[in-house]
Amino acid sequence: MNETPGIAHREIDSNVGLLMGSLGDVDLNILVISPDGDGKSMLDCGTADMAQQIHDVAGVPKRVYVSHSHYDHDGGAGGFFSSLGGSEIFASQATIALLQTPETALESFFPWRHRVFLEKQQAERFAEEILRQSSTGAYFKPVKRDDGGEPIEVIDAPGHVAGMQVFRYRDILFTSDAIQGSGIKGSAYTDSIPQISSFQEYFQTLRKVMSLKNEVMVPPGHNYSPASSRVIEGSAIDRFLAASYDTARRILDYAYDALSEDWQSIGTLAAYLLRKFSIGKLYPQCLITAEAAVSHYCGIVLRRSEGGISLYRIP
Repeated sequence: MNETPGIAHREIDSNVGLLMGSLGDVDLNILVISPDGDGKSMLDCGTADMAQQIHDVAGVPKRVYVSHSHYDHDGGAGGFFSSLGGSEIFASQATIALLQTPETALESFFPWRHRVFLEKQQAERFAEEILRQSSTGAYFKPVKRDDGGEPIEVIDAPGHVAGMQVFRYRDILFTSDAIQGSGIKGSAYTDSIPQISSFQEYFQTLRKVMSLKNEVMVPPGHNYSPASSRVIEGSAIDRFLAASYDTARRILDYAYDALSEDWQSIGTLAAYLLRKFSIGKLYPQCLITAEAAVSHYCGIVLRRSEGGISLYRIP
């Protein structure tokens, strides 16, 4: 196993290496596929701060496939495109659009309108980190649908965020953040519920992945999978997918209950959902999930404004 501070590498199959990093107490996975033995393709590339460490362990990939527009998965792309070796960077058209400007990159991860529900310092600190670490879509190319002799299958998988894609190589499926189990299980600071921007699309992605019947799955390592496993196999995949479906369904059921009881802002609804999952700290990404739950019930939910804040209720 090759290691550098913060990054470890191990082979999980012939010519397939797993780079194991972390953000605080939250794991992060990157896959390196080397059919020619030369680090041909990298799936996700960590944060900008990790790029040099990843390079020291895995070298320069010819191609980097970015799953979606969040800095902990795309942030290293700038380094690999320029100073670390001139890699080609690929992503979906929607991901490229979301990374066109710092403002669109921020909107993808933390819609700035949600800042009113957080402490000012918390919101500003999180926004600053996103703006500092995010890549720019200027050097991205639309994703290739195969990689030549050893195909990497690209599968559209929205729900977590627009433009999300997962990748399959042989019988190994790299899901990044597309599927999130029961949420992150880290510490009192990082415990979370799944971040979902569209429940309809999230369920569609789950059904699509369930139909693939892969033998090995590499989640993003954000402590989503059972016992924070970085690689899951066999029946554990079915349990992980079932837990993902059950948790998303529970979020919608809890949201329905809260919206039926009283008027809710996105902030109060997010706090309600977190309490139901025994999570005490309101954090930026859960506000996206709360807003998506309201949107899911758009056909029956009422809206009014109070003090400039939108409130919602199911009559």
